[in-house]
Amino acid sequence: EPPKNGQLTVVPDEGTAMNTTFFLQTTGWVDDASDYPLLYTMSSYTVSSIRLSNIRGSSTMTYVDNVLLGQGLSSYSYVVTCVVKASDRYGGSATATTTVTVLPMPNPIATITASLDNQLENAFSETDLSLVSQVIAAATTALNAVDCSSLPTNIWSCADIGRENCMNTPNTCGSCLSGYLGVGGDANTRCSSVELVSSRRQLANTLLPLGASCASDGDCMSALCEYMSGELVGSCSDTPKKCPNGCNAATGDGACVYYGKDNLLVEECTVGDAYCAAYCQCSGSKYGSDCSLSLNEYESVLSARESMCVGIHKTLLLQDPTEDFIVSTAVSIATLYQDMSQISVFAQLNCTLALTSLIEGNLDGGIIGVNTAVDDALFDAVSAC
Repeated sequence: EPPKNGQLTVVPDEGTAMNTTFFLQTTGWVDDASDYPLLYTMSSYTVSSIRLSNIRGSSTMTYVDNVLLGQGLSSYSYVVTCVVKASDRYGGSATATTTVTVLPMPNPIATITASLDNQLENAFSETDLSLVSQVIAAATTALNAVDCSSLPTNIWSCADIGRENCMNTPNTCGSCLSGYLGVGGDANTRCSSVELVSSRRQLANTLLPLGASCASDGDCMSALCEYMSGELVGSCSDTPKKCPNGCNAATGDGACVYYGKDNLLVEECTVGDAYCAAYCQCSGSKYGSDCSLSLNEYESVLSARESMCVGIHKTLLLQDPTEDFIVSTAVSIATLYQDMSQISVFAQLNCTLALTSLIEGNLDGGIIGVNTAVDDALFDAVSAC
């Protein structure tokens, strides 16, 4: 039997990202006498338990102190889940979790710019690779955080329209929930529950496809029901893809443009077209994926992501690969690549080299292709590159 009855405590239960240091301790684990010693791995996540950020690798120590945690997401009330995995000598394992509240740091770009390089340098000088992982995870989460405080007034919660919470695009709900159908990707349009009914396997209670007759926008998968002049019934029509935060066009900071095949500008790009994409074209004084950053802020985030990609690549030379380490590293790379407008050529080179080394160095290690969590994390990282 695997270990059981374990608990995890974290002190304090509330703090600030990259500022508060947390103390984690696990107790109460029991196992057969012949299964000892137990090894403990500690990690954390904000949304998905299969996207873990490493806190400390496998050790017989039941506690870890001076831990830095990344902030939670505003749409999840800044809650972060901490996890301990206890493993016995025969490979049996079990987990215990607890939650803490980790608030965002004030002025994240300025704070990270001022402290990131020193924190990474100190961690490497002490060969504290767990601290390197903690710093990178915390800084990346802060840089990726978006404003989710102003969802459209007709949306009480993203779950009410069948979507994940706002996470990646400002004031926009996430993808459709599992088992729901609607406009792909982040959007504020309704997704409908899919139910297979009757022997004919018809879809019930779903949104209508393009071209179907409709009475209102809410009837259509595209969220647009167009009425032609003189018609009493509308038709579900395609809608333009949207840029993040509207490129802050209202303040003159940018405009939404469309690119099609061969990366050429096109006049139209609808949600039903898989071969085009919407991007922000910023004015001369604004930068970033939504044209919200000044030149100084933009250069700062480029430099920060470069430092973290270099740190990840350097860590690979010093760390023996384990399942937890591979997952955590892959998650870090995918998270760093969340906003490609903030990734320089130098950062991309180092993160890509790290990911390539991670995969090529472990193809024959009995981990890749065997462990689903490892494979999923690597797939996400490769997809993000």
